Amino acid sequence: ANSYIESCDDDGDAASQLTACLGIGFEALKNCAWSTFDKLLFALNAKITDDYNICQGASGFIDSIKEPSVWSMVAEHFYKNLSELEKTKETANFTRNYKRDRISNILIQALQNAGRSDEALTVCETEARITGSWQRLVTNLIEQKKLDQAKLAAEEGLNSLGDKYGGVTNFLKETLANLAEMKGDYSSLLLLKQEDFLTHPNLSSFEALLAAAVKNKNRDEMRTWALNFLQTGKAPAKSAMKEPFQPIGRYHHKEFPYYQILIDIAEKEKRTEDLWFLYKQAIKATKYFRGHSQVAGAIKDLYPEEAIKIWCALAENQIAHTSPSAYATAVSYFREAKSLYQKTAREKEWLEYIANISETNKRKSRFIKELRGLTGEKLL
Repeated sequence: ANSYIESCDDDGDAASQLTACLGIGFEALKNCAWSTFDKLLFALNAKITDDYNICQGASGFIDSIKEPSVWSMVAEHFYKNLSELEKTKETANFTRNYKRDRISNILIQALQNAGRSDEALTVCETEARITGSWQRLVTNLIEQKKLDQAKLAAEEGLNSLGDKYGGVTNFLKETLANLAEMKGDYSSLLLLKQEDFLTHPNLSSFEALLAAAVKNKNRDEMRTWALNFLQTGKAPAKSAMKEPFQPIGRYHHKEFPYYQILIDIAEKEKRTEDLWFLYKQAIKATKYFRGHSQVAGAIKDLYPEEAIKIWCALAENQIAHTSPSAYATAVSYFREAKSLYQKTAREKEWLEYIANISETNKRKSRFIKELRGLTGEKLL
């Protein structure tokens, strides 16, 4: 089944049909003459070798087995499998880690179902240092209310992974922040949010930083500090930081002022005049600024004429791409401009402008067809 799905291109139809077929087999598994251990092992091995989630029928059978003694036998079997995998010559790469994690996931499940939770945690700890599966270890420790150990594991994981595996490191950082907040350690919470903002500056990390600063009663100080970083790229040591920030990681922004995020923040705080000033600075300094439509939407009430100019420029740029999707996008921008022309009692000016656009691009039949949906002109 795996091989067949890999070779066909049918938008998942084959996988859906194979799942239904295999479901019949797993129904039969319940009634065959094998021992419960052999049935369970068959279902678990099916899940391990399933690359496309087509063995969904195995899950119901696996969940139905409650006997700790059977699960204990399964655990011993997969202990052996994991031990044999250690003898392979594969290096510590993604493929090896993927294989180990699949087997160790089953081993951990078996140990937990067998009432051997301490052993399951030991496996989590051992495998985290081999495959980098720190998220699984920390999650299990938290589920068992071992919060101090979870904190230590998250810190070790971050030190071990460094810049690799952004999703896992983000989880570990967020976990440390949550644990610090639960303990009322607001200084550590703020430090984590500072580091996150500096490494991944965006509106979300900025707001999370301010939320942590509120708990430390220094929101205004942190807001000024963060905005200064976005303007200059410099972050002197503040709060719990011991050293000034040193840019690290492939995600760190290199050019300042960081106009896009400054504009995001100004929009969120409804500082329209500041936003408009930042935008004018950005288009002078930034060759590939992409937030034009966002700015037009933000300034349309205070500066309608400027918003019209932006939307019309965006629309005309899309027309130049000469593709159906670009034409549709252009008309969506014209629709915004039309609304403002009407709102400012400039209907005649709008009609003259759009008539000129139609005449200039009359040979682009697909565009004219799209435009008629906006102008209301009947199709002949």
